[in-house]
Amino acid sequence: MDEQKRKHGKIKIRDPETHATVGEFSPTDPDYLSLFVELHHELLSPKNKTRNNLFMFHILFEEYLQSIASGQIDADQPLRIQVQNLSEYDFASTQIPADRLRWMFRNYGFTATKDNLV
Repeated sequence: MDEQKRKHGKIKIRDPETHATVGEFSPTDPDYLSLFVELHHELLSPKNKTRNNLFMFHILFEEYLQSIASGQIDADQPLRIQVQNLSEYDFASTQIPADRLRWMFRNYGFTATKDNLV
């Protein structure tokens, strides 16, 4: 919410019928907090296809970086992934160690943070 506010300024509350502005939305508003908790819970659900696709993409991206680091491919070789083809990839054949996969799965969204990875 704070990021949206930074990008777009004040976030206005509108009347659903008249569309008139009736106030400004606060990130500490109970309605916003409950919405945030529900959305976060839904995103982390194993039934969420978007989350599963993102995790599969993370696996492919990690394999790509691992291949560059080991010298199997050149650093300037592009990575091309199509979301519709993620389900066709055999993830059982990944070379990523199981403990790293578990860490990636438990730390969902780690690539979206600004914190240093240790």
